[in-house]
Amino acid sequence: MRRQDRQMDEVDALAFLQQATFGVLSLCDHDTPYGIPLNHFYEEGKLYFHAATAGRKLDIIAQNPKASYVVAECSSIKDSPNGLLCGFGTYFRSVICNGTIQIITDPREKAVIASRLTRHLAQEAAAGMLDVTPQETASIIIMALTIENISGKSNQT
Repeated sequence: MRRQDRQMDEVDALAFLQQATFGVLSLCDHDTPYGIPLNHFYEEGKLYFHAATAGRKLDIIAQNPKASYVVAECSSIKDSPNGLLCGFGTYFRSVICNGTIQIITDPREKAVIASRLTRHLAQEAAAGMLDVTPQETASIIIMALTIENISGKSNQT
């Protein structure tokens, strides 16, 4: 990373990933890049996503399970200290993860992860609701991205 002063340590990068709910999954379809905006939740070195049971992303993962996932946040624009357009900046945080995706096939495991994902996304609205059942996961795929490396960058000052 060129700007070492903006590099996030791994603890902060993982905390941001855990707090976030949305990012972009990037795959490679032969020689064509393919990015998909997805909801996620993070737990113990893995990112979890849900999807329909068929589609382009699953076709790509079947031929190449390597992936990258990006989460970013732009909180505001920094004023230009010198009155020039080129002096503006951005307050931001971003994290990039690379790893390998696996499809979770066990219905019980899918139900546990689908419940955690929904609770992470819906938060208070999901309080007191029953967990997802294995039968309810028949129409979805759960994917796990095992993080092999992670880097984060932040400009908060």
